[in-house]
Amino acid sequence: MANGGRILLVVHQPGNAKVLGQAVTEIGVTAVTAASESALEHCLAEPESPRAALVDVSGFGAQVWSLCSLLHDHDIPFVVMSPGRDQEASNRSVEYGASTVLQKPIAKDALLNLLKSLSSR
Repeated sequence: MANGGRILLVVHQPGNAKVLGQAVTEIGVTAVTAASESALEHCLAEPESPRAALVDVSGFGAQVWSLCSLLHDHDIPFVVMSPGRDQEASNRSVEYGASTVLQKPIAKDALLNLLKSLSSR
């Protein structure tokens, strides 16, 4: 995915969005952040669709599942990051179309390699 492309970061916490955005720029892509359903709908309506998305369930509550449904409906492959002991979030993530679920904390190299793989599909 080097040389362009966009990864959508569906992240509620501004600090997490900043850290993740800095990390994905290392693989040569633009990070676009959506922290609400309306922001996500706006991103999905843009002419250049994101190649993949990273969803951090922290801070969204039950709203996160409607965000995952939107990504799934737009055929955007996505990875869900969830707190390490939240088995229900892991199970629901797969139900809503996540390609995989990563338990926090996540090794940066593993995350970037996964996003490269997803975006090249």
